[in-house]
Amino acid sequence: MLRDLAQGCIDIERSPYSKHRRSSFYALFKPEKVRVDASTLLEAGGRNPPPGRRTSLTEPSRTTEATSVVESYFAHMRAGDLGVVDLFHDDAVLLGLGRRTEGRNKIRAFYAESIATGGPQPRPGGALLSDGRRVAAEIYIDLAGGATLHVVDLFVVEEGRIRSLTYFVADEPPV
Repeated sequence: MLRDLAQGCIDIERSPYSKHRRSSFYALFKPEKVRVDASTLLEAGGRNPPPGRRTSLTEPSRTTEATSVVESYFAHMRAGDLGVVDLFHDDAVLLGLGRRTEGRNKIRAFYAESIATGGPQPRPGGALLSDGRRVAAEIYIDLAGGATLHVVDLFVVEEGRIRSLTYFVADEPPV
């Protein structure tokens, strides 16, 4: 399937998922054969690069930069270092648990309280996943009181700083 994408199209009829032809997509459109041009996929994702420009999936320098920023974020958190806030843009946004925290000063207050009261110690739940400026991290956060949270963090990194961090906390402790 990836080879087909590299050649410029995906032929869903030949894909390993063709047994699911009666899925809701097929029930709605009922095509006999669906071909999707790779440029259509990029446009649909809102990330159609100018001609001759490589996509973020093939730009290791951007991926490495974003991943390095996120690794630094977790190092600061493990150290209980409020310097973590310096990794954020002045107008950065922190989203999670139904709360929107906007601007570095408010983000500083959030982390000051979190570090002082919870003593969070994040540890990886898997490898960091990166696509250019976006990085996803599955983590476990051990808290000072003995509880452990299972969290997914989604970072957007621009110009070497965190533009936004959206976090999702599982309703149940990790198994």
